[in-house]
Amino acid sequence: MYNAAPIVTHDKNTRARLIFYEQFNDVHKRAQINKLWSTLIRKDHRLQDLSTAQMTANVQSSQSAGVQLVSIKRIGGSQGRVDDFDSEFRPLKKHNRDRWLSVAAARYLGQSLPPVSLVRLGCTYYVRDGHHRISVAKTMGQQEIEAEVIMWDAESDAVCDAA
Repeated sequence: MYNAAPIVTHDKNTRARLIFYEQFNDVHKRAQINKLWSTLIRKDHRLQDLSTAQMTANVQSSQSAGVQLVSIKRIGGSQGRVDDFDSEFRPLKKHNRDRWLSVAAARYLGQSLPPVSLVRLGCTYYVRDGHHRISVAKTMGQQEIEAEVIMWDAESDAVCDAA
């Protein structure tokens, strides 16, 4: 068996990306297994689609709720990226790797990341911008994330638990 020499780098960003390379592969593999399992048991593994929810809910108005901490458990949907991440925000596609690694490296190096952009419709938050930041945060065990929130008021707004 061939034993390759370890990769040595003095660049902090490259070193950080290497640290998280295997973690991305593990999370991606779990997403693929979850997708297969969900297909077998006929359970949807995907994020909810904001466009579909918007049509169903009959949105009446919207307003900014500003920047706030949002429980990652309450984020269950996406605007336009439902095929890129599963319902647990694990990356489904390999093309997400470079961006995912960049976000993980920035977080590891203590770099400031901007708030994600969310829409709240009913009890669910939908991601407009920040899918990779949410994926990395959830993978790292983070419970809440800073978000710029837009509230959509709908005819059928439900009372939400404080989860």
